[in-house]
Amino acid sequence: MTLYPDDVGTGGTQEGVGTKRPGGRAARVRRDVLEAVTHLLAEGGFGALNVEAIAARAGVHRTTIYRRWATLDDLVLDTLRSGARQAIRVPDTGDLRSDLRQLLGEIAAALATPLGHAVVHATLAASPYGSRRSTTRAKALAEVREAFWATRFDLAGEVLRRAVARGDLDPGINLRHLLEVLVAPLYYRTFVLGAPVDAGVVERTIELVLPSR
Repeated sequence: MTLYPDDVGTGGTQEGVGTKRPGGRAARVRRDVLEAVTHLLAEGGFGALNVEAIAARAGVHRTTIYRRWATLDDLVLDTLRSGARQAIRVPDTGDLRSDLRQLLGEIAAALATPLGHAVVHATLAASPYGSRRSTTRAKALAEVREAFWATRFDLAGEVLRRAVARGDLDPGINLRHLLEVLVAPLYYRTFVLGAPVDAGVVERTIELVLPSR
């Protein structure tokens, strides 16, 4: 059963008939639709999501979306899963503090992107489509949220694992907790204060968490 908050219709942007799309039409359509969902989530949260808006933003027909994703929830979850696989660059300078400067800078830049805002909206916002589906959505989003952050922490944690191997960090330290403490100020400034995260913020964060010896 297809479950969308709006009725199936013929609205949206009509795809060009016979238009050749390089790189594979199916892959291109999926990319364009997921990008549309990402931007709409970032701009307005779940309230901005409906098939007509997604189709118009992606430049596809509404029926294209209905054929590929059974529900709007499925489409949002696919967007988040895809986003989790977009790797951040993990520095390897041989020095922990230098690595952290670059890593936190990468994370701060990622938070400022539409994907960064979309993830926050999608994982924290309540369901706007009624209590009947809110429990299912919350569970599904929780699973994807955990997978998303597990992937990101695994990537970023490589910096700390290398530091342990070099003897720069105590091997008994909880690396996940250390990384959470390092990145928390970036999220707070970006999503609570609406303030920029510049090199000074990154440097002060590192110094507070890992004071110079």
